[in-house]
Amino acid sequence: MTITIELESEIETHVKEQAGRSGLPLEEYIVSIINEAVSKLEQIGTDVSTQLDEIYAVQPSVIDMNLQKMQALSVPPEEW
Repeated sequence: MTITIELESEIETHVKEQAGRSGLPLEEYIVSIINEAVSKLEQIGTDVSTQLDEIYAVQPSVIDMNLQKMQALSVPPEEW
């Protein structure tokens, strides 16, 4: 995939310096940053999902009660 991005000059300078320090060509360095960020986001998503599963397993009645309160108050689901 090919993309074009516009960076602020300070960010561009920083990224070029970091790429130079890492010994990677700029393009490879940027790809490594993106890959690392995606991996971290996937891990965070897994961690959050696991934690929510554990919370729900321990306290389903409390969660159900809070959901019922939100529904009774007509709070939209995206604000729960």
